[in-house]
This record gives sequence, C-alpha cells and structure tokens, in this order.
Amino acid sequence: MEAVRTMLQDSGLQSRFWAEALHAYVHTKNRCSHKLTEGKTPMEIWSGHKPSIRHCRTFGSLAYVKERLRSINDVKIYCERNKSEFDPNQFNFKPTTTNTRFAEKSGCDNETSSDSVDEASLVNDIFQHEIYMTEIPKTFKETQISPNKEKWDEAMSEEIKLMQNRKVWDLVEPKSNMKVLGCRWVYNIKHDEKNNVKKYKSRLVAQGFKQRPGVDCTDVFAPLVNFDIIKFLFVLLVCILRWNHAQIDVKGAYLYGNLEAMDHLHAATRRICGKRMRASCLQVA
Repeated sequence: MEAVRTMLQDSGLQSRFWAEALHAYVHTKNRCSHKLTEGKTPMEIWSGHKPSIRHCRTFGSLAYVKERLRSINDVKIYCERNKSEFDPNQFNFKPTTTNTRFAEKSGCDNETSSDSVDEASLVNDIFQHEIYMTEIPKTFKETQISPNKEKWDEAMSEEIKLMQNRKVWDLVEPKSNMKVLGCRWVYNIKHDEKNNVKKYKSRLVAQGFKQRPGVDCTDVFAPLVNFDIIKFLFVLLVCILRWNHAQIDVKGAYLYGNLEAMDHLHAATRRICGKRMRASCLQVA
C-alpha cells in the first residue's frame, strides 16, 4: 500500500482516487521484471509473451481526448448522480489512445490538486468494500465501528480466554506503592499464501514504556532471530542425522514465560476482567 500512497502523493490527487491508484499500480507491477522470475514479468509468465508498455503513462497525468461528432442515432443514457454517460448497447468499453495526448510531469511535484479535478470514474462497490475490509484498526474504538466488528471481538475474546486458562493474572486491589501500567490492544490480520484472510489476531500488551529503568525494571531486550536460518539448520540436521521430525504450532507460546518481577496492569474494562470493578488492577505473574 506504500506504493499507492506514493502515487497519490506524487500526482497530487485526493484520497478518493485510491482505487484508481491501486488499479494502476497493479497494472504496472505485473509488467515489471524481477530477479526471482529470471527477468520475466508476471504478465509474460501468465500469457506466454512479452506485454507492451507503450500505453503506460505517469499516474495522474492530464489527458486531452479529441471528441468526434456522434451520429444522431447514437443514443446514450446520462447518469445525473455520477455525471457520466452510459451506452446500453455496449458494456466492454475500450480506451482510445490514437487521438489521446498526455501531459506528463517530469520529476516530483508537491502541488496539491484543485477543486476543478474531474469526478473519478465509477468504481466497483465490491472492490472498495474488499479494500475497507482488510483495514487493520489501530484502537479498540475502531474495531467497534469496523464492518468486521464480530471477528475482532472474537479475536479479543480468544486472547482473554487464553490468558485466563494460563492464569496469567490475578485480580487484586491496587495499593499506594504499586506502579500500575496501562494496556492496549494490538491488531493484525494473518494471510495465507494466496493473500486471503486466514485469521484475525488480537494481542493485549502492556505500556512498558512507562516503566523507569533501574527502578521498575532491569534490562529489557527482545532477541532478534532469523527464523529462516533456524529452519534451514534444523532441516540440515534432520537430513544429515536422519532424525524423525514433526512440525507443531504452539498456541500462545509467549504466555509460557515467567516474569522475574510482579507487574500490575489497569483492568478498567469488562472485556479484560469479566466484570466492572472500581480501582481494580491485574497482577501479572
């Protein structure tokens, strides 16, 4: 999606042209070679011949089309809502490029678009809905207004249930000498190899940045591991030593660790503690 945002920023068009920018990016990306495909483009692999790029233009360029006089029998329907014409006798419209002249920009331009920009072409509602569906919320409030609210609620309930089964916390009353930290939800969407939505994931995390080093905590670090190298070494050992191997997925593996010190989190919502209590907190062990 960074490429789409870059195209919109460079062209100076408004965000409502998001679908058009995405379509242009995919069209261009399928005609770009890659080293993994031995210099061939995805379109060439799919069709068996090299695609033409003569029609490609810079996204957002001005186009001047020479209109020809139409026959008096050429009847079209005018749509007031979309400010466009529709030919009921023809559904597959082909773009005319012979009488089209493009005014492309050279280099980056920081000018923003004016109000005189023409209305965007009619976009498929299903395509727009599919893009909106895959948006990842940043806060809990965004999940409650998302069209996938039920799936996000199910993911959060599963996370809470998993923590309760592992007895991650105990509900206690806060004391004056306690350092009670806040917490928030972090959301993500897991996709399969075909980029289809596989799972909605939610994680409840503590606001550890509020802890004071040396007072509330000691050294904190997160080891960075290249799992591809570990998998390669493991497969190599299996082949050399002729081991019997099996692959498993531990659900909530991060909950099996032990903390050296007690941490306390706010439990202000019913979704966390299961019931509303005033001045309550979670003692994480």
